[in-house]
Amino acid sequence: MPNRNEKNKRKELVRQWSLEQNEKFLNSLPMRKEKFLELFDCIDENITLDEDDFPSFRWTEKFLTANSIDRLLMINWFIQNGGGSDSEILWNIEDTFQ
Repeated sequence: MPNRNEKNKRKELVRQWSLEQNEKFLNSLPMRKEKFLELFDCIDENITLDEDDFPSFRWTEKFLTANSIDRLLMINWFIQNGGGSDSEILWNIEDTFQ
């Protein structure tokens, strides 16, 4: 059975690994984390329940255009990462930034 020192070492290794993974994730993003957070707020403030009937990137595209961000690059990134519409961006991608 591992002693207290070994357990603490393992916890520290797991914590360091987690920080490294988070850093890699943030460095791989096609736009700054702050812009993602702004986008999530924009979608959340504007999307309505009936828009789920016709999934689209309506609010995402408006945000990207207003911020001069490459729409094609970002839409492709969202689709590859489980965000096939504005609502799916909130459901599937927003949590990875919490």
